[in-house]
Amino acid sequence: LGLKDRHNGNILIDSFGHVIHIDFGFMLGQAPGGSFSLERVPFKLTTELVEAMGGWNSDGFADFVVLLACGFAALQAHSSKILALVEIMATDSPFPCFRSGPTAVDKMRARFKLNLTTNQQVANHVAELVKQSYNAYGTRQYDSFQYLTNGIYS
Repeated sequence: LGLKDRHNGNILIDSFGHVIHIDFGFMLGQAPGGSFSLERVPFKLTTELVEAMGGWNSDGFADFVVLLACGFAALQAHSSKILALVEIMATDSPFPCFRSGPTAVDKMRARFKLNLTTNQQVANHVAELVKQSYNAYGTRQYDSFQYLTNGIYS
């Protein structure tokens, strides 16, 4: 759904040790560099992340893909609630991602792929997202840029 830009500058830890994600600009259509953004893949999936799961052909990675498909299906099931919240946030919002009107909401709705109604269709879609995202050139370049300009290691 456009959850990207997950690096140590966009993840907080609260006093109980819970991980809190911040900065959802990509998800709402606000990418650094605008239409020239290096991050064009569906989500960040580096070789290091796949290696940490045991490698491309491992049970750990297979579990990840299955859980990703289950998560996608769960988000689809609750998409009307999620989209309603985003629409409320967009109403008269001063934030740049909502300045162009309902575009952010429409793009998010499209990413839910509500036309995919069977588990097999969702699984095939998720498998394609994984293939597109794995070790992407733009992701590697964006990570290098973040490190060089901000000292952020992703």
